[in-house]
Amino acid sequence: MDRRYDGPFVDSRAKVIVSTALFVLLLIGLSCCNYSGQGMPPKFGDYEAQRHWMEVTINLPLQEWYISSPSNNLTYWGLDYPPLTAYHSYAMGFIGNLINTKWFALLSSHGIEDPNLKVFMRFTVFLAMLFYLKGAYNFLGQTKLVDMKTFLICVMSPGLLLIDCGHFHLSCGTQIASYSTEATTKLSQPRIKNYGKVSSYGAFLKENVTKGSMGGDVRKTVQELGHKYNALTPQQKADFKVKAEKWSEARAEAFHALPSEEQARLIESQKQHRAALREKRLKAESREEHKEMIKVIGKKPMTSFQIFFTEYVQKHKMENLPMSEQMKAAGMEFGKLEDSVKDELRNRNKDVLSKWIKAKKEYLAKLNNVQQ
Repeated sequence: MDRRYDGPFVDSRAKVIVSTALFVLLLIGLSCCNYSGQGMPPKFGDYEAQRHWMEVTINLPLQEWYISSPSNNLTYWGLDYPPLTAYHSYAMGFIGNLINTKWFALLSSHGIEDPNLKVFMRFTVFLAMLFYLKGAYNFLGQTKLVDMKTFLICVMSPGLLLIDCGHFHLSCGTQIASYSTEATTKLSQPRIKNYGKVSSYGAFLKENVTKGSMGGDVRKTVQELGHKYNALTPQQKADFKVKAEKWSEARAEAFHALPSEEQARLIESQKQHRAALREKRLKAESREEHKEMIKVIGKKPMTSFQIFFTEYVQKHKMENLPMSEQMKAAGMEFGKLEDSVKDELRNRNKDVLSKWIKAKKEYLAKLNNVQQ
């Protein structure tokens, strides 16, 4: 029940000091504990994600923060949050780089677990949590809800403390701070909400993408839609945000109205769909990384079968036949060759292929900062 408190929000300055001190002591206590992913390669948890985003933003130009390249492997904690998160990472990384350049050295700092770096990273969480503390004060000051008990429940929330401070995920405190200031500052909420996924763009796509309209050059279509969305006025984007919220509410109501068995089936189907999308994205990123690698070390020299296949197709003038038939015919003939002939084919590119494989290992070791 919504109980109201008509007296002063805090009847004593001592209560504010004591409650704030308890809040800080909790943060300090959590900071002394381990974090999820500590000592667990290859990704080391969200701690490494926050550190890596600082590494990327202070070492690369802004236009490369969200693009996969040899210096920015998006499969290794790629920056996937809106720009305000990136700017926050840049500010914290800039300060940390002044203290110790090794903490955020491009590529070579992957997986670093320096105890002094951990202290600095905890400090960055402290700064983010100050937004939450201020938000709790502002929210309760405006609504006058259940005085000090409600305030203590807000600031001592185990979920927020464990996720933001313990687990190194900084979106909860800043999100709640944005809600508390909505009544006084219209600009703060959309800015702070850029820490999380923005749904107004989804509503924009829902209205502008029809079934079958993404055929052809999908990348070009997505870029055009992105430019079109960025050209919208703030009010138009806000309108799409409202549409997205209404759409989500309607979907949620329809889902909860279904039988429990159907809900479970839909949840499992969605998990499989997301897994398939994730696999597809990883394959696409792998192709992009392969293209970048080819630019650096060149194309892979042909193997013995590739040499035989090329010469066989040309000799028998099979260029116009389907690839499956070419492979079948060449494979059958290759299997009939003497071992000495295969060795001769293999030795043609043996040295070049060995050098290429070595160059590939060195490239991947530099890219991933791990021994291959």
